[in-house]
Amino acid sequence: TAIVGSNGSIKQNLPDVLNAKRYRLKDQDQKSVYIIVCFNEYEKPMEVFAKFPFDNRIDLKDKSTMWTTTCRLVSLALRFDVPMDEIIKQLDRSSGHMLDLPAQLSKLFKSFMAGTQYGFASTCPECAGNLVFEEGCETCKSCGYSKCA
Repeated sequence: TAIVGSNGSIKQNLPDVLNAKRYRLKDQDQKSVYIIVCFNEYEKPMEVFAKFPFDNRIDLKDKSTMWTTTCRLVSLALRFDVPMDEIIKQLDRSSGHMLDLPAQLSKLFKSFMAGTQYGFASTCPECAGNLVFEEGCETCKSCGYSKCA
């Protein structure tokens, strides 16, 4: 279901339960960053959450606010069906470092775009299993194939 705004925009409602995948990436200090992407029944990303690593050098409240705001705005763009390439373009433009949250989200979404033409799951060329994006590379859990090898 969807909500139609007064300007004709359509926002997809989220069901109470969505399938999600957790991606573990590395930040500039090689600490794990966890990004959770929720998908609708067509494997289209609809919502994004991120968990940042502890860093005693910065104010965690400020970082938490920034990350939450980024994820909420990206999720809103996904629910309004903003094209993925436009979301990626804006994330790239707002990224100050190649391993900050906008850059991490951009890299993850680019991996989705590199998948199938209509979906977001890539198929392994060796065994036809699903490729999983982990630590910056798509790999196959079934046969061990890696796009980075």
